[in-house]
Amino acid sequence: MARGTPWTITIPPALLALTAVAMVAGPLTVAWWSLLAVALLLMLSFMGIYFFRDPERTVGEGLVAPCHGRVLGVDEEGDRVRVSTFMGPMDVHVIRAPLKGKVVSMERGGSGFHRADTSEAGHNVQLAIDLHGDPEDFTVVMVSGWFARRIVPHIAPGDTVERGSRIGLIRFGSRVDVLVPKNEYRITVEPGTRVRAGSSSLGVRLDADN
Repeated sequence: MARGTPWTITIPPALLALTAVAMVAGPLTVAWWSLLAVALLLMLSFMGIYFFRDPERTVGEGLVAPCHGRVLGVDEEGDRVRVSTFMGPMDVHVIRAPLKGKVVSMERGGSGFHRADTSEAGHNVQLAIDLHGDPEDFTVVMVSGWFARRIVPHIAPGDTVERGSRIGLIRFGSRVDVLVPKNEYRITVEPGTRVRAGSSSLGVRLDADN
């Protein structure tokens, strides 16, 4: 499971094991509620393991997606372009570095917990990570949602990250934005495009087109 998975996820499997032992050690006639409890614990165990899965990825080329999900928007902001990707509750929640770089600063900000796929989400609680790349600087913004309210970074200022490496986790989905210089990259995705963290390409360097 992903680093940063809450310890409470281990409770359903533990309860399931205890329930199974009690059923084996008890009388042969099993009450209906015992079977219901086992079914519920099985479901919770599966959901916990599935939500916090962390599959290996083959790192893609160019500017790679920081998360698994659906591209919400591609917007120019001054001399940079922002690519926003929404993670649903069934997507992988591990966040990966879109490019190689050194972490310059990490700043928490925002307030509120609106749905991550709405325009109001830009003001949600978030963590902005500025990185110094080679040659361009870029920013990764992890944005919380109405249900996903826990942002867990795996990096700190001064760390160097490789493209596609794990840099954090947002529990139960949300949104991740990537900001890069618009005169350095040609974005190759559009709203609605499905992407996979670390392997799908969001764009290519303009000098790579030549």
